[in-house]
Amino acid sequence: MPQNKKKIHVTKPIDALRELFEGQQLEINELAETVKKQQDEIRTLKAKWSAKESLEREEKERLEREADTSWFWAARTSD
Repeated sequence: MPQNKKKIHVTKPIDALRELFEGQQLEINELAETVKKQQDEIRTLKAKWSAKESLEREEKERLEREADTSWFWAARTSD
């Protein structure tokens, strides 16, 4: 009678632990890379936000200066 049993690969407990640690190390490396990419993206977004705010502030100041000077001339000519 032929035996059709599957051959089961038996691992030693130390090998199973080694595989577990290697798998966890790979996951940690992937997470560290993801965090680094996200930090770079956050840094880029902060720089863009700061530049946008700066441009908006400069535009607002310019409009205020123009409004102040035009009001002065308008007031002087209406007298």
